[in-house]
Amino acid sequence: GEPIAFVTGERLNRLREELKQLGTREAMKNRHSVPDCAKRVAKKYLPAAGAPAVFSLMAAVFRELETSSKLRLVIVYVFHEMLVNQVAREERSALARDGASHFLESVKDSITQVPASKKEPFMKLLGTWGRSRLFSEGYLRRLRNEWAQQPPPGQQRQGQPAP
Repeated sequence: GEPIAFVTGERLNRLREELKQLGTREAMKNRHSVPDCAKRVAKKYLPAAGAPAVFSLMAAVFRELETSSKLRLVIVYVFHEMLVNQVAREERSALARDGASHFLESVKDSITQVPASKKEPFMKLLGTWGRSRLFSEGYLRRLRNEWAQQPPPGQQRQGQPAP
């Protein structure tokens, strides 16, 4: 057989491509693309590579400069769908912990950069996660405060005045 690191690296490369494909016009129109991707992540990539590697890769794709705000939201939806609908209830808390440290903590600065007009869907997910008790209320409150921040004036888009 192949060395495990090679197999894992190859699988993660496939996951990277699969996440980027979610940004295509066809995938955006297909309401099954997010649940189908979440199912493959849960059944194929998580067992092969482990949650830290999978969530770190999802965060890396999320943070890439060329990743659109729509695709960023879709990646967060894949994360959500996987936690809520694709793993057994008894696996959720461990997966949510890994997701918090390897995904949510890694993307929070990028979410801060999202224009205020496009942040609402991200904020709604925090409420959903609170109702489903995936994360502690204190953690969600901290994320809500961090995500709601506007980028520092030096990082404003060109043509936009600093507040």
